[in-house]
Amino acid sequence: MILIPHTALGAELTDSYHDRTRIFGARFALWTVGSFAAIGGFLALEKSSDSRRIAIRSPSEPPSRRRCSPLWTVWRMRERSEYQGRGARNAYGAFLDVLRNPHARLLLDRLRDREPRRGTIAVLTLYVAQYVLKAPAIGPGAIAVYMIASFVFVPIWLPLSRRYGKKALWLASMLGTAVSFGAMIFLGEGTVTLLMVLAFAAGHRGELRQR
Repeated sequence: MILIPHTALGAELTDSYHDRTRIFGARFALWTVGSFAAIGGFLALEKSSDSRRIAIRSPSEPPSRRRCSPLWTVWRMRERSEYQGRGARNAYGAFLDVLRNPHARLLLDRLRDREPRRGTIAVLTLYVAQYVLKAPAIGPGAIAVYMIASFVFVPIWLPLSRRYGKKALWLASMLGTAVSFGAMIFLGEGTVTLLMVLAFAAGHRGELRQR
């Protein structure tokens, strides 16, 4: 309900090929910052002496902030006038419009296959850290390195996409990611440095996959 309209609005803010890349790059950078903030909150909660009480109270404490953020977005980032009124009259009609579009069906099929794989990366990282490297404490650090690489490479991808084009850059990054994950077969007990290097290399792709 939130992600699809938010992404669609980002794509419609401009017709410029490169400006859209900048929009999605900024979106991903802010998403990464928010992810680290969420992780920091969980770590603080874990170390708190009264974590149960805080966990119960926290969903009800900042409702005003949660409401103000989307309301500010609606107020400041209005849909372009030439795009208004083009959609279906109801949600069912919108779903049918998507299903009638062969390109949309192909995209949905790819996203359906991608999301479960993305969700398993963190789980498998913890598994590898505990049972392959025999160092379970390294798992969260490897995930953090992956996310940091995604964040760091955003401003690097932007000028490269102008020079080489997003498709060629995306294919090259996919190859690099495949090599990085594939090389993890060489991990063994105590190979912490190799895991961190491969995690950073695999995370280089960042939000390039979205654009």
